[in-house]
Amino acid sequence: MSELKVFIFDLDDTLYPEIEYLWSGFRAVSRMLADTEEMQDRLFNDMQELFKDDRKKVFDRFIEGLLLHPEKYTEDLIQKISRMAPRDMINEMILCYRLHDPQISLYDEVPCILELLKAMSMRLGLITDGFWEAQERKVKSLGLEKWMELILYTDKLGPDRKYWKPSPCAFSKALDYFGVEAGSVCYIGDNPAKDFIGPSSLGIKTAWIRRPEGLYKEMIPEEGLINVNYKIDTLYDLLSLV
Repeated sequence: MSELKVFIFDLDDTLYPEIEYLWSGFRAVSRMLADTEEMQDRLFNDMQELFKDDRKKVFDRFIEGLLLHPEKYTEDLIQKISRMAPRDMINEMILCYRLHDPQISLYDEVPCILELLKAMSMRLGLITDGFWEAQERKVKSLGLEKWMELILYTDKLGPDRKYWKPSPCAFSKALDYFGVEAGSVCYIGDNPAKDFIGPSSLGIKTAWIRRPEGLYKEMIPEEGLINVNYKIDTLYDLLSLV
């Protein structure tokens, strides 16, 4: 068994709770649409409820509901929405969501465990899916650059999500960068449906962090956890692997 020398982390729901980003984005969109705190709160609550009902096309359904029930909102807001075609307004909302400066924070154990791993001469990296403009803002907000030797945004590697997980492309690039055997690397992620297929195909070890509040906690692949080497409940469990 190869001695572990490198730990590479997923970002969303691995190092911070992704739901915080969603709420932060909804807040930003609400501020874009409404001037008063009262109306911003109403819009934010509406978006939250829509997301809880169904995660898909929240902004589409939000605009549809707003136009169907204008009596719930101020005249100024309805006029603002009506100046643009619904699709254009939805695109503006999506852009605001992706480009806002997120109000998010790391899980409590993350700064300590990253410091401990660095003190043990472990090399650290990050591989994350998602639109790169949004992911870069998350990384900056969380201050992760001071710990991570390598940060790879899969969205930057090619068009149309071509190299998003489960593609092994980013993991292959990470192996080239660190210059170690695959068995000396461990990738930590939260979503067993996609996180571990790519690294496992290259011989990289994998650790599934089971976040009970994670957005993808229910996404267990039908074939089981064949790509998972370790199951952990806190990042402190990584210390037992070193």
